[in-house]
Amino acid sequence: MNNFTELDYKFNLDALTKDVYTVIETSGWGDKNQICLTHPENQESWFIGSGGLITTKNFTVMNNFLVGSYYEQVHNTIKKDFPFTRVRLMNLVAGQCMSLHTDTQPRIHIPIVTNEQCLMIIDNEVKHMPAKGSAWLTNTLKTHTALNANLTMNRIHILFDLL
Repeated sequence: MNNFTELDYKFNLDALTKDVYTVIETSGWGDKNQICLTHPENQESWFIGSGGLITTKNFTVMNNFLVGSYYEQVHNTIKKDFPFTRVRLMNLVAGQCMSLHTDTQPRIHIPIVTNEQCLMIIDNEVKHMPAKGSAWLTNTLKTHTALNANLTMNRIHILFDLL
């Protein structure tokens, strides 16, 4: 598996961004700068799956708030090709960097808000993933980090945890 693979999706970024900001306005970011778009059955919450070191195999239900949205179409399109569980909005605040870490599964990123100073580093390979309606398969089984070197603009991605 390559560290970064741009997938053949071309989503409507304007429609997806509108849905993302509607969710943010409805839920807020919580204390971890994450919003969960999926949850375990009968446990609907925007924050139940926030954080990194939790078991997420049962995060199979999309939040009811998103039914009928453009995001639901994106969700279902990716689900046809990739089995996944937890899906989150991730906010990397301006001027911040994540610690180096490894995940237990690869992830798909859909950049929503970004700039050229937002970078992801996997196994010493550096990549900027532009917000243009595409999705990126990332090999987060390897050591990686993300950084936002911009001092005024946050970076927002949708992350799909693959099975």
